[in-house]
Amino acid sequence: RTDGDQLIADSDRCKVAATYLPDGSKIFKQAGATNFVSNQNRHNRLGEDPELAIQDAQKALVVIENELKEMQRYWEDKQKEQQNYDREAKHLQGKISVLDRQIRQIDEEIRETQSELDLRAKPTDVGEMEGHAKTQREKLEKLTELSEAHKAKLPALKEKIKDFIKEQEQKDQELDDLTREMEESATLVRGIQDRVSKCDSLYSRYSDKLLKIERAIKDCQTQQNALQAELDRDIDKLQTNGICSREEVGKIEQTPAQIDKQVTLLETRLNTQLSAQGRKSIDDVMREFADAKVKYRTIHGQYQELEKFCELVKRNLKTRYSDWKKIRSLTAKQIRTRFTGFLSQKGYAGTIQFDHKQ
Repeated sequence: RTDGDQLIADSDRCKVAATYLPDGSKIFKQAGATNFVSNQNRHNRLGEDPELAIQDAQKALVVIENELKEMQRYWEDKQKEQQNYDREAKHLQGKISVLDRQIRQIDEEIRETQSELDLRAKPTDVGEMEGHAKTQREKLEKLTELSEAHKAKLPALKEKIKDFIKEQEQKDQELDDLTREMEESATLVRGIQDRVSKCDSLYSRYSDKLLKIERAIKDCQTQQNALQAELDRDIDKLQTNGICSREEVGKIEQTPAQIDKQVTLLETRLNTQLSAQGRKSIDDVMREFADAKVKYRTIHGQYQELEKFCELVKRNLKTRYSDWKKIRSLTAKQIRTRFTGFLSQKGYAGTIQFDHKQ
């Protein structure tokens, strides 16, 4: 306040035009420059708090805006009511015009009938009047009979109409049922198509694996045939050398243990025969025979392993398909239960429609 009082005193000496802002600040001008000194007191010279005054003004503005919105809403409602009144008035005016037109037509018909009656010649005697009355009575009786006949036919027509309506409703119901069945059939067909496509993909995948296995089996059979031919050549060599005949060797239909036993017997026989004959090629013969025996054992073991692998693949295919169906149904059930539990936790009630077959 001391600085403000000093500046105010200086402004009085300099003859500066002084003005007050709404918050009580002092403004003065000197040498073309505008300066002001803020009033450190919160209240202005009217004794009001500017911030509270601004807040009150804002509140009053909000109240006025709300009142304006209410007035606009009330005005719109009144406009709608006026439009409804105008619409009803137009409707009533149209009805009044139609009634006026009908009244004018009735008045015109009355005037025409009155003029016809005035222009019609009056009967000269009573007989003519009775004849005219009789003809009119006959016409009236005929019209009455016709109306009675039509009235008698009316219940039958009503029954026919009711039957027709019932038939139409039945046909509509049948059409709705057929439409529903067609939609269900379409959904089933789509599901079957999806399953067929999945089965085709699985079949193509497993058929590729089976082709590889069959190719490996064919290779093993080829190797077995080659070993059988080599074995036949070895047996021929044994027969030409006088060691043993083909009948003594026999066909290779025994188990590997039996074959090993026969091989050991042949080895002993070879040893005895060669030692008796004094031959020195026993090492070469035995080496070739041992190689043939090792090859036969390896090929026979591979063939048995391939057979076991084929059986294992078949069993796995069956079990995997059944397990896949079980997992699919269990997954659908878990999805339904978890989604229902999630909705119940959130305070909602509902279920999810999940078609695990698709």
